[in-house]
Amino acid sequence: MNRAILKWIGILTMTIDHIGLYLIEDPNWNLAFRLIGRFAFPIFAFLIAEGFLKSKHLKHYWIRLFSFTILVELLFLLYGLSTGEVALFKSNVFIVLLLGLSLLMVLKSSVEWHHLLAIPILVFSAIVQYPYTVYGLLLILIFGFVHKTWMKAILFVLIHLLLIQIPSVNDSLYLYPWQQQFALLFIPLMFLYNGNKTKENKWFFYWYYPIHMIVIIGLSHLLK
Repeated sequence: MNRAILKWIGILTMTIDHIGLYLIEDPNWNLAFRLIGRFAFPIFAFLIAEGFLKSKHLKHYWIRLFSFTILVELLFLLYGLSTGEVALFKSNVFIVLLLGLSLLMVLKSSVEWHHLLAIPILVFSAIVQYPYTVYGLLLILIFGFVHKTWMKAILFVLIHLLLIQIPSVNDSLYLYPWQQQFALLFIPLMFLYNGNKTKENKWFFYWYYPIHMIVIIGLSHLLK
């Protein structure tokens, strides 16, 4: 399984998850869609770590991710201003991916004082409850620094089972702990992944997230 296939599985399961979250009211179908969506975040956390390990232009990679993080936050700001809902730092998965990549970069840096930059990243993560918070950062660190797939899988299981039981670490996971267990089904994909990179339009995957959120949230308001 190459990187492009893994990305397509990620965006498909993410889209199904968001359709369930915003558009499906029937509780049984809603649950089914949300369970399928549990695959998505581990895939994106894994791909961020892969980008960190294999990108030839790591700074450019970080700048692209930072730019789209800001773009999505601005869209959620506009949404909040138009609806009266507080949307900042609530639904933007790019935030945890950006902070996870930033942690990998500063901890891997050969410049010792760069390691200190991990402190403000962790403080921000503790204060702001963005999606997946500590759980997400730890997954990205595991995928980025642990090289053996079997060891990644073991640590993934341990971190996963530990953190979803602690409400103070991540409220959003603690609210539905048994559903989040379905994220562990990503583990077989880790072993099938061959690390090969195929020719792909990288901008499509960046633009897909904000565009699909606009469409799905827009439809949810039209259907009310």
